[in-house]
Amino acid sequence: METLTTTNWVTICATAVLVAGWFINGTIQRRHEVAKERFKFRLEMLKESLELLSELKTKDSREYVTYFSSMGFQTMFKRVDKLFFLYGNKQESEVWNTISHSVRNNTFLHIQLSIYVDQMIELLRQNVRRQLRLTDD
Repeated sequence: METLTTTNWVTICATAVLVAGWFINGTIQRRHEVAKERFKFRLEMLKESLELLSELKTKDSREYVTYFSSMGFQTMFKRVDKLFFLYGNKQESEVWNTISHSVRNNTFLHIQLSIYVDQMIELLRQNVRRQLRLTDD
């Protein structure tokens, strides 16, 4: 039986490093793809919720009952509600649930709803900036 030469050992080590690197790279790539997909769904939630929140912010409080009962609002509201349930973090969900409860039960004051809407918009803005690693200069 022949002994292994230095060249053989170098070849074995290089192959082992190559295989390990291939598996590590595959794992990192899968994590990256999952993170991109998660952010894509979250971005969809953020776009739709900001659209709804912007509309809430611009409406006159005297138009709330009529606006909240319109079919377009109801459709958008249900969609955003579902998106927050699926993709919202704990803090966002708590504020959204307050807004949602007020709208569903018509138990809102314009000032109170406006404060929660402003709070939610700022919270979403901060979370997006943090996820994108943007800083306020």
